[in-house]
Amino acid sequence: MTATFDMMTDTQPGPRRPLMARDVDGVWVVRQVLGVVLVLFALAVMMGPTTQSGSEALVLKLGLSMFLSLAGLILVRDRDPARALAIEIDTVRREVRKVEGRGRRRTIKERTPMRDLGQAEIAGEALRLTDARGEILADVSLSNPKVRSSLCGALSDAGKL
Repeated sequence: MTATFDMMTDTQPGPRRPLMARDVDGVWVVRQVLGVVLVLFALAVMMGPTTQSGSEALVLKLGLSMFLSLAGLILVRDRDPARALAIEIDTVRREVRKVEGRGRRRTIKERTPMRDLGQAEIAGEALRLTDARGEILADVSLSNPKVRSSLCGALSDAGKL
């Protein structure tokens, strides 16, 4: 979550379409399926019969099944950090943006003016932003007095505090 106070270079709004938490792409699906297959294969290796009943064969089976299951779980749990969604609160432009990616590869998925947000709630050092439907957009820590003043001022001007 990022609070921005400077002027951004891009002024054209992005396309307005419903934002999905993860747009399904082929590479992500293949990685998930491959991860599940590796975990199942690791179970098959461990449960499968061996021709030798020596301790070396058991250690080899255990090591191979541990490696395969770990690799499979890593693939299943993998989340691409470049596709992670972030919320940016721009108090200068009075808008909240949902942004995907990092650095120069970031794309703005949705822009919402502060006047179109739901009511904001302050509880101690935290601020909760909700959209017009009541869904939580962000929980913001307001430990910095300048950030708190700027954000509360922008939300008060929009009539949300």
